[in-house]
Parts: sequence; C-alpha cells; structure tokens
Amino acid sequence: MDKSTAYTSTSTGNINAGAVTINSTGSITSGGQILSNGGDVNLTTTAAGSNVVLNNGITTDSGSLAISTQDTITATNALLQIGGDATFASANNITLDNSNNNFQGTVTITNGAGNVSITDSDSINFATSNIGTGTLTVNANGISQSGAITQAANAGNVTFNGGDATINLANTANNFTGSVSLNNTGNNNVSIANSNNLDFGNSNLGSGTLTVNAVGISQTGGVITQSFDAGQASFNAGAGAIALGNTSNDFIGEVLLSNTGTNNVVINDINDITLAASTVGQNLTVTAGTGSDISQNIDDAGLNIAGDATFNVDGGRSISLGNTSNQFNGLSFVAKPNTGTTLQNITIANATGLDLQTLNLTGDLTVTAGGNILNTTGGMLVDGVTTLNAIDANTGTTFDINLAIGSNDFNDVSVTNANSLTISDTNGINFAGLNLNGDLTVTANGNVTQAAAITMQEGTVADITAGVGQINFGTAANDFATVRLASSNAVNINDAGSNGIIIDTTTITGRGTLTVTANGTINDTTNNITVAGLSTFNAGSNAINLTQGGNDFSNIAFTGGNVAINDVNGINIGGNGS
Repeated sequence: MDKSTAYTSTSTGNINAGAVTINSTGSITSGGQILSNGGDVNLTTTAAGSNVVLNNGITTDSGSLAISTQDTITATNALLQIGGDATFASANNITLDNSNNNFQGTVTITNGAGNVSITDSDSINFATSNIGTGTLTVNANGISQSGAITQAANAGNVTFNGGDATINLANTANNFTGSVSLNNTGNNNVSIANSNNLDFGNSNLGSGTLTVNAVGISQTGGVITQSFDAGQASFNAGAGAIALGNTSNDFIGEVLLSNTGTNNVVINDINDITLAASTVGQNLTVTAGTGSDISQNIDDAGLNIAGDATFNVDGGRSISLGNTSNQFNGLSFVAKPNTGTTLQNITIANATGLDLQTLNLTGDLTVTAGGNILNTTGGMLVDGVTTLNAIDANTGTTFDINLAIGSNDFNDVSVTNANSLTISDTNGINFAGLNLNGDLTVTANGNVTQAAAITMQEGTVADITAGVGQINFGTAANDFATVRLASSNAVNINDAGSNGIIIDTTTITGRGTLTVTANGTINDTTNNITVAGLSTFNAGSNAINLTQGGNDFSNIAFTGGNVAINDVNGINIGGNGS
C-alpha cells in the first residue's frame, strides 16, 4: 500500500494478510491490529517530520518487522509480537514500551537525536545498532547481542534492565559514550565490553559474575552493588585507568583489576573487599568501608602492581594480602582520616623483597617474602606477634631481614626462615623462635628474651645489645656459633648444640652478670670479654678456654673439663666444679 498522504486507521481497521507494506509520505497512525501470516510487515514514512504511531499491536508468526520514519516511532501501549527480526529506524525518539512485547528475532535500532526505549517480555538480542545522542533504555528478561551497539558522541545514559536473567553485551566493538547502568537479579552473569572508556551509572546486580572489558573504566556518579553471595567482579581496562572510587560501591565477590601502561587503579567498597588476581600498570589504591577489612585470594596468581600500592582501612581494622605470588613495589598501609592511627593485623606476602615502611599495629604482623625484608623509612610498632619468613619457596634460598631503621617497638618476633636478621627496638624484645642461616644483630634498650629456641649455623654471629635491659637466652635449647653481648644488666646464654659456643667481644657493665651454659666447649676470640659482675661458665665435662683476648673478669665461677682463663687484671674465682 502506497499513500501520498498520511495513513490513519481506526481501532476497527485491522489488517490481516500474508505480508503488509505501508509506504506513506505523511505519518502513519495505526489504530487497528496488524496481523501477518508468514509474511513481513514494513511501515515507512518519507516526509520530514513524519511519525509512526501504533495504538494497537503488530503480530508476525515468522516474518520480520521494519519501521522507518523521519521523526518518531511510538508504540507505548501497542503489543509487538514479532516472530522474525525487527528493525526500527528513526530520526528521533523510539518508544516500544509494552511490557508484553516479544521480539523472537534480533532487534536493530537506528536513530538520531531522540531517546530510545524498548521492552521485551522475554530475552532480547540486538543486531548491529546505531543509537543517536539520546538515552537508551532496555527492559527484558535477558539481554544479548549479535552485533555491536554504538552511541553517538556525548550521548545520553544507557540502562539495561535484564530481569532474572543474564546480560551479555561483550562485543568489543560496542561504543557506549553515555553512562551505563546494568541491572539484573538472581544467579545470572553480566558481561559488557566497550571500545572506549566505559562509565558506570547506578548498577544493581544479582549474584552472578560481572565482567567488564573496556579501554578505561570509571563511574562519575553511579554506584555498583552486587547481591548477597555474588560472584567475581572483573574489570579489564586495557591501556586505560580504572576509577571506581565511589565509597558506596558494594562488591560481594572477589574483585579482579587489570590494566596496562602508566594508568592508575582506584577502587572503593562500602564493606569488606577481597581482591582476586590483578595486574596494574601503575599505582593501585584500595579503600574498604567503615569497620571493614581488605583481603585477597591466596591461591591465585596474586597482585602484580608496577607502581605503588596503597591500602586504606579504618583504624583498628586489618589487611590480609598473604598470596606468595604477589609482586609489590612501593607499599603503604593507611588508617583512614579520623578513624585512629593504628591498624589491627597485617599479613603481607611478596614473591620478591619487601620494604615495610611505617606501621602501627595493635595486633600481629605476618610477612613472607622471596627476597630481602626491609624497613627503610619509618618506625614499626607491633603490639602482637611479628612473624617473618624471607625465603624463595622454589629454590630454598634465604634472604636478609633488616628492621633497624627508625624507632621500632616490637613485642614478640618469630623468624621462620631467613639469612641474617638485623633488628632494633626502643624497648625490650622477645624472640618466639629464630631459624637463621646468617648473622643475628639485635639492638634494644630493654630486656632481650626468648619464648622458643634460636637456631643458627656454624660460622655465624649473634650480636646482642640490650642497653640497660637483661639478655636472657638461657631457657631454651638454642644453638649458637659465636655471640657478642652488651648490657648493663644480667646476661644468660644457653647453648645446646654439640659444637659449643664462641664468645666474641662482650661488654657487661654496671652490676651486670654473665652466665653461659653450653653442651660443648666454651671458647673466646682475640677480642675482649669484660664483665663487671659475676661470670659463670658451665660446659659440663667439656673444656673452657678463655685465653685469647684481653679479658677482664671481676668474679668468675666455672664448671668444665680442662679450664684455661686469661685476665688482664686480678680475678676472683668464686667456684670451680671441675
């Protein structure tokens, strides 16, 4: 049917035919129902400003529907049940909002400056579509695509409401220029791709996974919320930044973050946040919500951060990043402003070395590194147990630990594996077990004690300075090689190793005493041993030989086999159990 003027039908003007074609130089207003049995329906207007208005439905059992107009397409209440593909082309608004619409084939949309709104009672599949500068709103029970969706530059917002079904818009040729909102429910996955930056609007997702691939990912005002027990949220930004810093975001599943180049990644969560394997081209900043923690999957490929990594939680909260595949460079743990200055527990692992920098913890610190563990900038205050492990898990190579910079204050320290340990403390320090291949150097200004044995290798040196405090290593089955000791208080050393112990430079001032008990010989070096108070040496039936240095004892007692002692001054022998 060709009309040189507008075409109008009333509510009784139904059309029932094999195929229906209406071409009009004016507008088309259909009040009746259009039924096609096996054929296609084509409605076209050619005059500028001409519209297509459907006040009643169109049904095709297997045929396609094509509507083309120079202005708007309006089917606000009209029911569209299309067995084949549907194509809508308009210079302005396209409104297809009947909640019972059913597009069984693909849907193609092309328009200019107006808004597009389409509803499908079932799933909807988009063929290649070119959307103008207006908004795009899609309501369906499942949304997918077989062709790319492209918006004009600086277009309006896009909203995909997928109902209790999946949203699959993963065509990498998509170009959404407006903010995109993704909404669905249930255990249904959501995926979207964009050839440029993808900006999120408010999105409420079900318990499935979320996968985003774009060249830059942002949110200028929208909030991303996952439902309870949701799956992983994956953000792959290519050579672009990831800026998801809205503090109301709520990621329930693990969060994967990936980009390349000198592009930063920022992500916030209103609650706890758990990170999955992530690769970041530049800096990473992660912030958890009020009263919440930061953690990671410890069994995946870990976090590979090219720049600095900063983790922000409330004061008194914890950060657990114990995946040994992590690759950190700069690293900071921060208590958020106005929440206190201390954190609770920190667990951190790295495939290479670590610089821990300033820490203030009320709980425990656990560090595992495949390289040196250092503290090059600030003091470390740890009220709980500090557990350190510096070893390459693949080769067994151990590395040095140096925590001697700044005003540190540790409580209990345990070293599972390390080469050498150098550590300082403004007060006392207690060792809850040390397993070292290299030297031990301790500088403290209080008691240096132990709760478990200290094991060292032959040829190594334990250099312990306690200031005014005691040194008490006399209660466990230690195995030292050589010791250097300095204190103005009591010093007690027990060595259970069969190779005995060597005492190098030792200075015990004030009223300090020295007690050495060994399961082997007790020897000195050419360096001096000076003890102001009583010196007690017990080697069982083994020899005691303290003759090489310019030693200066005050009072001395000994138990051993052959005993030889040199003193540069007088000496008072207080007891001899040989």
